[in-house]
Amino acid sequence: MEMDLAKLRFLYGKMRALDSYYRYIAYSSYASSSHSYIAYYQWKRSHSFTVLRAIAVFLCGFLSLRLCRAQIIMPGSCPDMKAMDNFDATRYTGRWYEAEKYFFLFEFGGKCVTADYTLRENGVVGVLNRQINILSGTQTEIKGQATQVSKSDEAKLAVSFPSLPVNVEAPYWVIETDYKSYAVVWSCYEFGLFHTLNAWILTRERNPPVEVMEKAYAVLDKNHISRAYLIRTNQRDCTEDS
Repeated sequence: MEMDLAKLRFLYGKMRALDSYYRYIAYSSYASSSHSYIAYYQWKRSHSFTVLRAIAVFLCGFLSLRLCRAQIIMPGSCPDMKAMDNFDATRYTGRWYEAEKYFFLFEFGGKCVTADYTLRENGVVGVLNRQINILSGTQTEIKGQATQVSKSDEAKLAVSFPSLPVNVEAPYWVIETDYKSYAVVWSCYEFGLFHTLNAWILTRERNPPVEVMEKAYAVLDKNHISRAYLIRTNQRDCTEDS
């Protein structure tokens, strides 16, 4: 029993250190911008969720691969969220660049993150995600597919990647997009008394203008999706294919 407690204390200490590191990344990505006052507010606000995110790291490592889809953990059920109506999958296809996201384990250490969507004959959307490893400089990719889970034209999809050791479906809800410049994507998964969250801002340009990002932020604010956990994706020194 004493050994188990010692291990738990050790793991908790490591999780606290990881949590501080994640918040440092989020702070640094904004502090380098002209909106440093926003960064300070988000940095201060994120302190109140330290314990919850530490628990998330623990659960991800010991309980379920599904939890690794998102490292933002909250008590209770997933919040009510409305995906956009009249979703046009054809217009959504093509190349998207990841501008900002919540911390995502599978993208850790990556830059130049892109997503290419293609529409297949059976209505399934083909998914090709690419990124460059910041340490080795090598490009990695993973292929998957997305299917619409809503019977209506609501933008509720489920994404799966068959090449993963455990093929699980992840919610992929398009909250809003204008198809030509930005898309706000949201995901939530419930487990027990908690739920995990993830969010992405995707853009058609690798380095979108401020006006485009402001439109995406307005969508987040309107739908009460917190900006406090957003991390800016490094899109510098990328190749044309990445």
